[in-house]
Formats: sequence, C-alpha cells, structure tokens
Amino acid sequence: MSYTSFRFATFLLVSLLVYYAVPDRWKERWVLILSLAFYCTWSYPYTILLGLSVLVFWQAGLRMESAARDERKFRILRNAVLFQLLLLFSFKFMQGSSQWGWAKWVMPLGLSYYTFKLIGYAAEVYYKRCPAEKSFVSLANYAAFFPQIVSGPIQRAGDFLAQTKSKIKADPDRLAAGLRLILFGLFKKLVVADTLGSHVDQFLGGSLRHAGTTGVFATYFIPLQIYADFSGLTDMARGTAKLFGIDSPVNFKQPFYAASIPEFWKRWHMTLTSWLTDHLFIPLNLSLRSWGSFGLYASVSANMVLIGLWHGLTWNFLAFGAFHALLLSASILTRNARARLLKKLPGLKIFRNILAPIWTFHLVTVSFVIFRVDSLAVLLKVWNNLKEAAVSCCQTVDLRYFVTTNIESGFGFNLQEFIKLSVSLILMETIHAFQNEGSRGERWFYSAPTAARWVFYIILGFFIIFFGNYDDSRFVYSFF
Repeated sequence: MSYTSFRFATFLLVSLLVYYAVPDRWKERWVLILSLAFYCTWSYPYTILLGLSVLVFWQAGLRMESAARDERKFRILRNAVLFQLLLLFSFKFMQGSSQWGWAKWVMPLGLSYYTFKLIGYAAEVYYKRCPAEKSFVSLANYAAFFPQIVSGPIQRAGDFLAQTKSKIKADPDRLAAGLRLILFGLFKKLVVADTLGSHVDQFLGGSLRHAGTTGVFATYFIPLQIYADFSGLTDMARGTAKLFGIDSPVNFKQPFYAASIPEFWKRWHMTLTSWLTDHLFIPLNLSLRSWGSFGLYASVSANMVLIGLWHGLTWNFLAFGAFHALLLSASILTRNARARLLKKLPGLKIFRNILAPIWTFHLVTVSFVIFRVDSLAVLLKVWNNLKEAAVSCCQTVDLRYFVTTNIESGFGFNLQEFIKLSVSLILMETIHAFQNEGSRGERWFYSAPTAARWVFYIILGFFIIFFGNYDDSRFVYSFF
C-alpha cells in the first residue's frame, strides 16, 4: 500500500477517526494494529521477522537495566546488535546475489530503518540515556510505526516513546500542519520526482546515442529526482505521524545549497547521518585517536563506505560511498589551507559564497550518477554523452538549433515539458523556503494572509491532479 494511493488515503481516514474516538489507554494498541496491518499489505510473512527483532531488543533492554555488572550489560548489547546486523546483512547479501540466478529475495520493508532504530534504542539504554521500555507494545510501536517504517526518518527512541505516553487530543493546528506536509510530499513525489524519473529511466535505458543536450538535462535530473522522491516521502511520513500526535525529526534542509561536501551531509538524510555519527564515527574515531590524522580519515572513510553499502551490496553503492569518503577526506585535508587563503584574501569569500554551492552540487551529481546506474557501461556512456554535448554546444550557439535539435529530441522531452518541469522545480524550491525552520521564507509564509496560503495550496493541488505521474508509485528508498 503506497502513500500515494487512494487505498492509503482511505486507510488513513478510517484510522484517524477510530484513533481520536477510542480512549487514551487504547491509542497505542490501535496504532500498533494499524502499523502491522500496513506492514502486512507489503509483505505479511516478514511481520514475524519484525516481531522477533522487537522481542530480542525488548528483552535486551530489560536485561541490561537489571544487570549488575558492566561486562554483562555489554554482552547483552553486543549479542542483540550482532543478531540484528546479521539479519540485515544476510538479506542485503541475498538481495545482491539474486542477480546470480540462484536466489530471488525481496528486501523486507523497512528492515534497515527499524534495525537502526532498535540498535539506537539499545545503545541509549546501555548508556543510561533513556530507561528500558517495560511495555512490549510501546517498543513495537516505535519500531513498526507505519509512517516511518518505509524509509524513516530515524527517530530517537526517547523522543518517540515520550510522545506516545502523552495524551493526544485532536488539535486543528496540528492536523493542518500534518495535511500541509502531506500535500508538499505528494507534490514533490508525483509532480517532480516521478516526472523527472520517467525521463531518467528512458535516458539510462536507451542507447544514449540520440541523447545530446537532452541527455545532459537527464543527467542533472538524477540527483533532483532522488531528492524529490526521498524528501517527498519524508514529508508524507512526517505529516502522517503529526496527524497521530507524533512530531518527527527533520530529515533534509536544502542540501543542494550546501557550500561543501561536509555541509551537504549535515543537510542530507540528517537522521541517518546523526545516527552514524553517534554510533559509528565518534566511537571509531576515539578508538583510532592514537593514529592521528590517519585515524580521522579512516573513521570518515568507514562511515561513508558503510552508508554506501547500506543501500545495497553492489559495486555502484560501494563506489558511491568511497567517492564521498574521498571528497570528505580531501575537504578535511585542505581545510586549514583554505582558511589561511581566505584570511589573506578576504575578497575571495564573495566568489566562494557563489561558486562553492555550484561546485558542491556538481560533485554530488557525479556521485548520484554512480549511485543510479546499474552497470559500468552505462556510466561510461553517460560521461561520453556529457563530453559530446559540451563539444556540440561550443561549436553551435544557434538558439533555434539548440531548442529543435537538442531539447526537442529524445524520449519525449520537449520545450513544453521543459517549461512544466522548470515551474515545478521553482514551486518545490518555494516549498523548501517555507519549510526551512527559522528562515525568512518560513516567517513570511506563516505571516501571510490565509487566502494567499490557500492560493499556493490550490496551485500545488492543480499540478498534482493535472501533471502528476501516476504510472509508478514506488519510492526510491522504500527497499533499502
């Protein structure tokens, strides 16, 4: 059951009516029933796997809290974590091996996400940052919460569990905020991501010989499609959770405006980056501090390679992680030299503020092309098309030739489609300006007259109805 389907809309409406009608003591149980029902619509056999994981960590939390010795607490934590990681990487391996023909495995929905949530919960109990959860239902709710099970955000256990214990009443402002997020997410997914994705699929699935400048556009569509798809899904997840009284953490903060690769990772998939920083990078860096700078580079590289392999045990995800590890290491290595240069030549800051985000976006685009392709041959064809298109543009500056021969050639991408996509991207960036907490755009949006906001909502609704792509409701990050 996809978030973009009418089936889900009906499911959500009925769920909310019952949720606000039942007594407070039944709300948690009702949400768990909803989460399990939602999970079963994707893959009911794997519901047993989800329940087993919750049972292991529920018991581990209780046993750690009652353990008298630190050594015993650590063994309990280690065993629970190893169990869950073995489960995760077994499915990752079998999924990657399905191309060999001897196994056809489907990744359990949300396995990566509830793995991180449960391991994070166990670590918080071990370090006494939150008490062990006594209620199996509450912990199961945390792991299986249906708005977050598909692809996060990865909410901290203490934050989520504290909210589920409070008495939630119907709040018009909270409901309006949730519906607004769902509207924003639907626009990003159906209008922007799926439209861009259709062109990217045709571009990468074709011979690429006819691509020309259209292929250049499609190459730059790749990071935009992945972002619109993932952030749109996150908006819908956060909006749906808000309808049930749960505030979820922000997962994106205009990452393509980042002025450096380290800043990009502070803005992209923020809950995953934060989780890995706390549970992998910091412990590893502390253990390798005697290695000096090499230990820092090793910690960064391990962190990024793991992020790559988390998506799947294939060459392109490994290359994606390794490429970002190289970029982050280079950024750290040159940080002091760049700071000294800017101190000597302060006038360069103006150019840096303009050029750094552009340069960073191009590096990110290169990485997401690697992320998106499924073979080295396709990757080489993409790079070759970029080279040939650059040579062609240098040789021909006739605008009419550029439009008719380049934009209007290849896989249904024409001038009308270009204009529609341009307006859609402008609207998406307007949404981001409104969503950026503490920004001038957010203050302007909420201080604007109600009628002006409704005009914006109606415009988004118009685009969703008339320009939404309903052919494929799958999300890029659904089965990572």
